[in-house]
Amino acid sequence: MGASGSKEKNKIEYDSGYEYETGTNMEVEEHEPIKLTEQNRFQIAEYVGQTIVPPRFPKTLVLSISSHGNIERDAQLIQPPPGIRVVKMNSVIPNIANFISEETLKAANDYITKKIEETPSLDSANLVKICEELRSEIVKYAKKTEFDVEKGLKSGNDEHKDLIIPFLHSVDRGYSIIQSIGQDKWSRGSMLNKKYTRTNVERINPFGDWQIKALNVPGQPDIMLDVEQENGRRSAPGRNGEAVVWLSEIIDFCVKRGAKRLLIFDFSCGCMIDDEGNDIDPREGRAFAREMIKQGISGGSKKRKQNKNTKKYKKPKKITKRKKTKRAKKI
Repeated sequence: MGASGSKEKNKIEYDSGYEYETGTNMEVEEHEPIKLTEQNRFQIAEYVGQTIVPPRFPKTLVLSISSHGNIERDAQLIQPPPGIRVVKMNSVIPNIANFISEETLKAANDYITKKIEETPSLDSANLVKICEELRSEIVKYAKKTEFDVEKGLKSGNDEHKDLIIPFLHSVDRGYSIIQSIGQDKWSRGSMLNKKYTRTNVERINPFGDWQIKALNVPGQPDIMLDVEQENGRRSAPGRNGEAVVWLSEIIDFCVKRGAKRLLIFDFSCGCMIDDEGNDIDPREGRAFAREMIKQGISGGSKKRKQNKNTKKYKKPKKITKRKKTKRAKKI
């Protein structure tokens, strides 16, 4: 560990090459780098929200994604390698921003983790069934944020109004389950290659937000930086440096470390952008979303519920003309 500075914020440097600002403003002396033990590295990593990523993952890996999420206009449809199963739950449909508080996200992740730990024989369990069982409770957590957002809008807070209104109108279509491979009603054979981003400063928080967390791995490491590095990229240094990864890269990274079955809970946005990262025309975005939902590639199917107070329509009985019968004459 080395520390240096002159009337600037001190920085802790460790093996991964990333720096964490301590927030002090004192002059310090130059020191020789201190060799870190495995325990030291783990403590530092845990302090900044970056538990060390192990070289091997379990066969069934559960991920929670809470970074920024975007769908590029020309996003490709991807398929995982042969023999790999991927089940992915999206919090929103395409072209919609997601709103979820840090506290709500942590509560949802804790709930998922608890249920996964309680699942016997996870490696042979039906991942779609697990999603179905978790969905209703996850939606309850999400409803709290929905209530807060709607309350803020009604109180006159117009910030992000253009994003909030579409979000509120599509809440009942969120958290739909899609699946890449398998023999069930969600199988479509492919899914959108979504883009995930976040700044260096966003990842440092006590809630595990703005991360791609491996929930059933000790320490629940954030794998985003490791995925980026494995694909030949590295976030620019400083607070505003941005990490960028794609869904296809996340899947390949996990498969190389032994995962055969991926269960992904995607809490990120699904906003549409062009090749330069700019928002596309709203009408074009809506048209794209409708097509993706129609094809079943990104979930979003809506179940219609009948109003209990509405009487069912009954088809009237066919009326036939009665034949005239001759009456017997009275004698």
